[in-house]
Amino acid sequence: MFFDPYFKGYNGAAGPFQARVNMGPVQPPQRKGRVPQYSRNQLVELQQKFDELEAIGVFKRPEDIGVSVEYVNPSFLVKKPNGSFRLVTAFADVGRYSKPQPSLMPDVDSTLRQIAQWKYIIATDLTKSFYQIPLSSDSMKYCGCSNPL
Repeated sequence: MFFDPYFKGYNGAAGPFQARVNMGPVQPPQRKGRVPQYSRNQLVELQQKFDELEAIGVFKRPEDIGVSVEYVNPSFLVKKPNGSFRLVTAFADVGRYSKPQPSLMPDVDSTLRQIAQWKYIIATDLTKSFYQIPLSSDSMKYCGCSNPL
């Protein structure tokens, strides 16, 4: 795979990394998507969040990209400290059926020791950086969510 730093891809993402749902031997059971029991105003707010994320390319309609959704995950609003709302989708049920990625998890002490040896620390704003990680097409069928309106 060749990395092209000038690639005009998914949300300006840079690099060849893709998120992937590594399903285990048992698939999650299908279920109907549910919309939170919100007031009309909250449902409108939730829909606006979906619309904003669709406008910047985070969400796509499955029929537009040839995906047949096999699992629908619940989405809801969480209030931020500044009073605005964040759209959250709970993937916990899909997570129960996926295999964990084998990796080492460093402890806090070893991480602090490593940071103490650094000459420079770069601070950056990672606002919406999570949106820059594209989801592999074979995993999209497990990451469906339904919007309220």
